Amino acid sequence: MSKIMIRVLIIIAVLVLLIFWFSRPPRRSGLENGTRVTLTSGDYVLHATLNSTKAAESLRSKLPMSISLGRSSLDYCGTAPALESDSSERQYGWRNGDISIVGGWISIFYVVQHRLPMPVMVLGSIDESDLHVLKKLDNSVSFRIEIAE
Repeated sequence: MSKIMIRVLIIIAVLVLLIFWFSRPPRRSGLENGTRVTLTSGDYVLHATLNSTKAAESLRSKLPMSISLGRSSLDYCGTAPALESDSSERQYGWRNGDISIVGGWISIFYVVQHRLPMPVMVLGSIDESDLHVLKKLDNSVSFRIEIAE
C-alpha cells in the first residue's frame, strides 16, 4: 500500500471518529442527588436540578438571586456570577436545558444539543417538561432563582 493511500485511510478514520464524537450528546450526571430549584420570570416558572459540581454548590450558596439573560439562537445568556469551580468537572458540550458556565457567561441552552472541542461547566438542567417554556419567553428576561420548596 502506498504512503498516500495510508494517509488517506488515516484521515478517513479520524473524520469518522470526529463525526461519531460530535454526534453523541454529552453526558449528564450528578442530577440524581442534586438540588431542586425554580427559575421564575413573570408568570413563568421553570423547574430545574442543580448537579453536585463545585460550581453548582457555589451557585446554590448564592441563592436566592436574580439574573438577566438575553436570547441568542442557541440559548439565553448573561454575565455569570463569580463561582468557585473545579476544572476537572467540565464537559465537552451541552444538552438542551443545561444551565452552564461558558467563558464568563451563564447560559441556559434550549436549541440543538452539541458537543464542543472546548469545555463547559454544566451546573444543572431545566426539567425536560419545561423546555418548551424557554421558547415562549421574550428576547430579554430576568429570572429569580430559588431553592424549590
